[in-house]
Amino acid sequence: MDPSPIHVLHVDDDPEFRDLTATYLERKNDRFLVDSAASPAESLDTLRDQPTDCIVSDYDMPRQTGIEFLERVRERWPNLPFIIFTGKGSEEVASEAISAGVTDYLHKKTGTEQYDLLANRIENAVQARRDAKAAERRRDLMSSAELISSTGGWELNLDTEELRMTNGLKQLYGLGEDTALSLEETFDLYDADSQERIGDIIEEAAETGYAESDDLHFQRVGGEQRVARGTAELVEHTDNGTILRGVVRDITDQRQRERQFQALVENSADVISIVDAAGRFQYQSPSVEHILGYDPEETVGHVALEYIHPEDSDAIRRWFEDDVTAEAPADPVECRVRHADGSWRWLELSGNNQLDNSAVEGHVINSRDITARKDRVRDLRELTSQYQALVNYFPNGGVFLFDENLEYVRAGGDELSEVGLSSADFAEETPFDLFPDEIAEETARYYRKTLRGERCTYRQEYQGEHYEIQTLPIRDEAGDVQYGMAVSRNITDELERNAELKRQNERLDQFASIIAHDLRNPLHLSDQWLELARGECNSPHLSEVADAHRRIDRLIEDLLTFARLGTEALDAGPVAVDGLLRDCWETVGNDTATLVVETDATVHADRDRLQQLFENLLLNALEHGGADTTVAVSRLVDGLAIEDDGPGIPGDEREDIFEPGYSTTVDGTGFGLQIVKQIANAHGWDISAVDGDGGARFEITGIEFAE
Repeated sequence: MDPSPIHVLHVDDDPEFRDLTATYLERKNDRFLVDSAASPAESLDTLRDQPTDCIVSDYDMPRQTGIEFLERVRERWPNLPFIIFTGKGSEEVASEAISAGVTDYLHKKTGTEQYDLLANRIENAVQARRDAKAAERRRDLMSSAELISSTGGWELNLDTEELRMTNGLKQLYGLGEDTALSLEETFDLYDADSQERIGDIIEEAAETGYAESDDLHFQRVGGEQRVARGTAELVEHTDNGTILRGVVRDITDQRQRERQFQALVENSADVISIVDAAGRFQYQSPSVEHILGYDPEETVGHVALEYIHPEDSDAIRRWFEDDVTAEAPADPVECRVRHADGSWRWLELSGNNQLDNSAVEGHVINSRDITARKDRVRDLRELTSQYQALVNYFPNGGVFLFDENLEYVRAGGDELSEVGLSSADFAEETPFDLFPDEIAEETARYYRKTLRGERCTYRQEYQGEHYEIQTLPIRDEAGDVQYGMAVSRNITDELERNAELKRQNERLDQFASIIAHDLRNPLHLSDQWLELARGECNSPHLSEVADAHRRIDRLIEDLLTFARLGTEALDAGPVAVDGLLRDCWETVGNDTATLVVETDATVHADRDRLQQLFENLLLNALEHGGADTTVAVSRLVDGLAIEDDGPGIPGDEREDIFEPGYSTTVDGTGFGLQIVKQIANAHGWDISAVDGDGGARFEITGIEFAE
């Protein structure tokens, strides 16, 4: 074996993996000198500037895959060993690599054993290339038998059964260079069937001058099972005996690759076809049946262009004639292909000229079904047209469309530029590519819920601004979720206004409490003095003073209620109208008036606020209708009606009765109906005074009923 250094160029975009691989390789074999590169472009400069014996390349790299890099290398260095060493171990990648003429293909695994295997593959590939170069300078059969480590030569004297082996053959059998085997011992390395075939080959070569074998199975010293093929040639008849010479070639790896390739072809999701120079199918992989509905055998012999859509056939003919037949692999092309049921499927075709490959002798066409992708593009185009105006001009926020991979397919809105982003920045990116981890993880969690069919609302803070985001699934005609939409609205100003309003309400509540306290203290003192005065004299004016005190107390209570209505949050829940009205009547009613409840509805409301609303309306009916008033409560389509049989409200006053301070009674505060209106509005309801059957009728609408 050539002891000279082996220069290895390792190409991988992961710097840590490059360093680790170089360390292990140089430890495994002190002949290895490993240079590293981060990209194919950088590697090409290295190849031009310094000698390289073998390239080890990753597959999945930015801007250029390992296969594309291999194709560039083959254009200038067609025989340079090239090994794909990748973690993306799909069958399609392996098939593409084999078709592109890769020297070897290894899948990255955990553990250090992978570097042992890689080191062995590198050494074998480099040795094979070096021996192949030496073979061009040597024509002697015995010398050429040692071209590569998997080939060895032998010489046999049939008369004496003396067997001589080259070092290459000894290595193939697992023997040391100083070890010699007899013919019988060599036979014992092979299984019974192979021994019989070897005997036939020797006999045939002695009779005809030349013979070659099919696959022979032997066991190396140490137990490893291998497969070989051999040739035998008559060299001379002499007095010393009949001399045969031959070559044994280890084809175990070749057979393994062939089995792998066959498995890849037969189980590939793509259709792999072989067409001859005339464009007729010579082979179709089994996948043609589930993709296009044809029995593979039925298509053999047919002209491939017969299946191409008429509008695409000229372009595919030119592609085949100009690109596929060239030495370099053809660029992919898309076209429509007829399905067995008469429909058309979109396929992406890639081609490779393998006419000179004795195992193929044709053009290899790889066809991938992209119909679903085409449909998605069409659907996305239609979806985009529907939402384009919204995406482009959404005010004070952003609109985003994302797919099942959480990648943005569209983004827009006024707010994007405010945070230093553009629509183009979102193209084919995920939240993890654009935002800090905490925001990205939260966003991804809600996006995944949306893609499962849920609507979501949540808030986020980004760059000091506050946003409310709503998401909704976008479904196709069958009801399946195709995309998700997110609408982001900047609510920073709204939150600041709400915070300021809350502070104002707190100050107003504090002010109202102080006023109520400062008014009630002297009022209570006045009540006490009034009681003392009644004990000393019996003036009718004292009753008027007591009535005035009560009115002042009611006025204070109404003012406090009025001030606090806007400061307290609603605590809404289901409330039974009938029960609450009867509780209110116990508080404000009398023995002569009548309450009639004509509904058993349950409404969604704050019970305390609703009680206050009912009590104020009932008090209003009793104050204006008299002691024997009848009050009826009934249900409307979207609300409630409260009507009495009193004198009613003049039509020109119905808009004024809800204003603060408006009252038609001497002792009224003028805040009762204003409080009713505020409570209704706080719930999102409307209240109005309308024509009744003679008395006053109030209708409250917009109520949500809990059925």
